[in-house]
Amino acid sequence: MVLSLTCVRGAVMTDFIEFEVDEDEVMRGFDLQEKLVRAWLKDFMGDMADLGTEVLEHYAPEWTGYTHRHIDHTSLRWHPGGAGGGGTYEIVVGVKAGTSYHPVYPNVGTGYWGPTQNLIRSPKGNLMYFYASRLGHVISKYEVVGQKPQFYLYDTWRDMARILDLRLSTEFLL
Repeated sequence: MVLSLTCVRGAVMTDFIEFEVDEDEVMRGFDLQEKLVRAWLKDFMGDMADLGTEVLEHYAPEWTGYTHRHIDHTSLRWHPGGAGGGGTYEIVVGVKAGTSYHPVYPNVGTGYWGPTQNLIRSPKGNLMYFYASRLGHVISKYEVVGQKPQFYLYDTWRDMARILDLRLSTEFLL
């Protein structure tokens, strides 16, 4: 045992160590490693998109169900990098375009609470009619303050950023 350790130490103490490497085998190993990481990443992105959809459904307003019916995510897309290689996978979670843009309004607010910060008035100055669910009947107004923002898209983004941070710090990468 002592003799073998002495031989190893003698070999390590020389000026260089010679390795014989089969380049084709190394390249096959790199290719396999890339395919494994790519497959893991695709699964991970799909899982996060599904979870993001669930989180968005949790935060989105639920008056008529319109917004909830339009919450979805895109399919996974690959965007190749430039001349240096690389690239990016992308999945977008959000509210799909439908017959109306109104799912965005609760997120940013309307009227006084929205980007314009003005009261909402009828373009022709007529009465506007609304069903007041708390009163149980229709009311009419010439102007209304609007709706405070609910930030459901931001809340989803904030929670997903936390979840991704935790998942990426605890995932076992190949």
